[in-house]
Amino acid sequence: MSSPTNQLVLNIRLRDDARFASFCGDAGEQLGGVVDAVLTAPRLSPGVGAIATLVFVSGDTETGKSHLLQAAVRRVREQSGQAVCLGDLGAHSPDVLESLGHSDLVCIDDVEPLLRDIAWCTAIMYLYSRLQEHDGVLIVSAAVAAGQLPCVLPDLQSRLRGAVVVATRQLMDSEKAEVLRLRAELRGLTLPPEVASYILTRSFRGMVHLIRTLDQLDEQSLKEQKRLTIPFVKQSLGI
Repeated sequence: MSSPTNQLVLNIRLRDDARFASFCGDAGEQLGGVVDAVLTAPRLSPGVGAIATLVFVSGDTETGKSHLLQAAVRRVREQSGQAVCLGDLGAHSPDVLESLGHSDLVCIDDVEPLLRDIAWCTAIMYLYSRLQEHDGVLIVSAAVAAGQLPCVLPDLQSRLRGAVVVATRQLMDSEKAEVLRLRAELRGLTLPPEVASYILTRSFRGMVHLIRTLDQLDEQSLKEQKRLTIPFVKQSLGI
């Protein structure tokens, strides 16, 4: 039996900048629309199923899947809904899902490893059924298409293949610069275009690395009370 304490440990702490407004690409608008439907759909009698109840977010690594799941949870919580984002579940028991069936939204990040285990598949299927009864939504993410998921439970595989699909993609450099600008703005920072371009041309271009770079600049800027300029970036990052 799962405990509230265990749920708190498993519940991913949302990044401050994990919002739909700071996501670049059509996937953010698409998933935001699904979440808004969760918030605005009339709560009819249990089991009516007035809204989509299963969403599959797919895409390569570092394309923003975790960002989208956290943004979805944040939006539901901001409207006083019950939402949870779970990740790195493989080291835990499937029982951790038992108490989540009455949530408005449950997100499971990187679901693929769990689908090779019949106990996890059974627990996810049960959770999905409970959520469906109460017009809740299950969002899962993986780096492969639904048809390629190694699911050992045919019923769950069938439902995943029929889920609403939100596909993420690799961003162009101009889009990465816009993401950095938006996330800097959320932190109260101004990131001029020439500084963003400087970072992109002298740094690893994976989004995880770029966000960590912004974290470092944010911390250093606050400490030294300096604006984000090319000389400041050179000094702070040594690039």
